[in-house]
Amino acid sequence: MADKNSTITLSNLEAEGLSSALADLLARYSGRGIATSLQVDLDERLPIRAESLLYRTAQEALRNVANHAAAHHVDIRVERRGGAVVMEVRDDGRGFDPSAVRAAGAAGHVGLQGVMDLVSESGGTVEVRSGVGKGTAVIVEVPA
Repeated sequence: MADKNSTITLSNLEAEGLSSALADLLARYSGRGIATSLQVDLDERLPIRAESLLYRTAQEALRNVANHAAAHHVDIRVERRGGAVVMEVRDDGRGFDPSAVRAAGAAGHVGLQGVMDLVSESGGTVEVRSGVGKGTAVIVEVPA
């Protein structure tokens, strides 16, 4: 689940919880000169499957911010909406054409597309909103 630079494993996520895991993940990016903010509005822990999907999506979205966005700020917000949990990862970077995600997946670059597939298989959705020069928002909704 974790990339080679990550100290979070599934067992750490399970022990520490989503909020702590996301804070640790964001700390690595603030060390790269990207201002970060995190808001987690959850009253209780989520099932580990939901937390894992949210964490993996944030991990991939942040990897893309660091590698492609030239962003100065990234914000993660997590909240419960009815029977689901919604997480938004927003950056103020250069943005891109969202159809490029599908094209990259078809070309074998499976990062975000792979996460989108995992979320979909679990009954959730991922939406990527972006435009050249307008930053990017990755919005994931998972059943809770």
